Amino acid sequence: FTARPVTIVLGDRDPLVPMADLDAVRARYPQAIVHLLPRSGHFAHLELPASTVGAIAEAFTTKLA
Repeated sequence: FTARPVTIVLGDRDPLVPMADLDAVRARYPQAIVHLLPRSGHFAHLELPASTVGAIAEAFTTKLA
């Protein structure tokens, strides 16, 4: 089994994935790059679209480089 690249983008005020669960998420996906977006909730892609796009673009350029 080869670990697949994982990028996690979430808001620091996400009620569905609370910060208390972030350690468990990191343990499940140790290869993940986590982008924690400030002052956003579960819909970070709507609240901070430019930051979300930046995190996703970084994942593609980092993983493909």
